[in-house]
Amino acid sequence: MKNLFLLSIFLSSALHAAEAEGGIKVKPVWWRAPSQTKQLYVEGKDGKPAPVRILTMCILDSFEATRDKEVILLDRVEPAPGDKASKASWKTYASAAAPAGSVEWLMLLLPSTDGLSCQTRMMSLDESSLKWGGTRFTNFTNERLVGQIAGKPFSATPGESITLPFIATRRSVVEVILAADSKAGRTIVFSSKGIFSPTKRTLLFIINGREAGTYETRAIEQPNPDPKAYEEEGSDAKPVEGSK
Repeated sequence: MKNLFLLSIFLSSALHAAEAEGGIKVKPVWWRAPSQTKQLYVEGKDGKPAPVRILTMCILDSFEATRDKEVILLDRVEPAPGDKASKASWKTYASAAAPAGSVEWLMLLLPSTDGLSCQTRMMSLDESSLKWGGTRFTNFTNERLVGQIAGKPFSATPGESITLPFIATRRSVVEVILAADSKAGRTIVFSSKGIFSPTKRTLLFIINGREAGTYETRAIEQPNPDPKAYEEEGSDAKPVEGSK
C-alpha cells in the first residue's frame, strides 16, 4: 500500500511537471480534404520542419507544441521551375492559439474550397473533459441547436461545445435527435441511431451547409487504449439498449 501511495505521488508530480513546462500534444484532422493534396509540416525539436500525416475526420499522427506559443502547420513552397536562384520556402497554412487548461488537443482543419487557406478549431481531448463512452458535441452553425440522446435533452448555442448527457457503460444502441431552434420554430436537422460503448468516445460536429437550410455533420470515433474496456464489454451478457 505504501508503494502504491508513493507511485501515485510520483505520477501526479510528473504530470504537474509536464504541465508546468507548457508542453501539449496536438492531433490534427481534416474536416474535409483540400481540393489539392497537401503535405503539411511542423517545426521539429531540431528546428527543422517535420512532416505530419493528416486524415479526414480520423486521428492519426500527433505532434508536440508549447502552450505559450502559437500552434502552426507549415506548407512547403517549391522553388520556381527553371529559376536556379529560387529556393524552397515555408509559409503558415494553419495556426491556432495554444489553449490553456488541457494537455491533449484536437486541431480541426477546415480548408477553403480552393484549399489556399484554412480555418482551425481546437478541442480538448483530455479524459477529464470527455470520458470513454461519452460524446462531445460542437455546434459550428449560426443557430441554437436542441436535441435528445437516449431521451435526455441538451442544447448548444452557436460555437458552443458540450458533453452530451449520456455515458455508455456497455454497448448500447441509442437514438440521437437534433433540431435547429429559431423564431420560426424547430426544424429537425439530424435523427439517427448510433452504437455507443465504453470502448470508444465520439466527437460530433455540425456546420451550416453551402445552401441555406442545409447542414453537414461529421464524427470522429476515438478507440479506448485500455484493453480492459473491451474485456468488460465482451463479458457483458445484458441486452443492447434499444434492441428488440
